Amino acid sequence: DKTFLKDYGLKTVIDLRSIPELEQRPNPFVQDSQIVYHNVSLFENASPTVLKSAPKDFLKSMYIEMLEDHKEQVKAIFDAIEQAPQGTILFHCAAGKDRTGIIAMLLMGLVKVPNRDIVSNYEVSFTNLKRNAYFKAHEDPSSPLLQSANAYMEETIRYIRSHYGSIEAYLLSTGLTPTQL
Repeated sequence: DKTFLKDYGLKTVIDLRSIPELEQRPNPFVQDSQIVYHNVSLFENASPTVLKSAPKDFLKSMYIEMLEDHKEQVKAIFDAIEQAPQGTILFHCAAGKDRTGIIAMLLMGLVKVPNRDIVSNYEVSFTNLKRNAYFKAHEDPSSPLLQSANAYMEETIRYIRSHYGSIEAYLLSTGLTPTQL
């Protein structure tokens, strides 16, 4: 997979996982001299123990809290994207649904992808997760934390629109400039 990604033009990796997650499953590109690697955690306390003990409705508020409490990190992610060398940029978290979903939503919203398409992109995350060998072996597929209910992303987009007016305005509130956007 590393060779495939490099052949595809991978030049930058933005890992959104926390230190405890990195300790459990290190990123294979950390020491790769051909890849610019960034670790920008969007959820410092993310660990299997913390997440498994979270209440069932945790995701309803987590996305909004992530956007509000991690503006500095969101800015750092967009700075890394702006400063990335020419080539493919890979951003990811552990499951590719929550933190990755928030960054994907911001990027798609910035380029005016319709909300329904952003939500559809997010919704398919659970379908893809169910097929992932690691999660099949280590996670309960019925866990509410693995679900990607459209209401979670719809609520997040509504929040941004009602509190900031637009995704662009939210991103500007993080300290990014119009030129960067």
